[in-house]
Amino acid sequence: MTHAGYIAAGWSISAALLVGYAVMILLRGRRLSGRVPARRRRWMTAED
Repeated sequence: MTHAGYIAAGWSISAALLVGYAVMILLRGRRLSGRVPARRRRWMTAED
């Protein structure tokens, strides 16, 4: 593999890991937000 191949592989792996981590955090937040009681929700619902 050339130097450019190593660089491309490193960037690709890093980007894939960051995207995977972001998806994991978003899914976890979505799952946990359902566990918050309605009276404790602040910004998710509006009384208007």
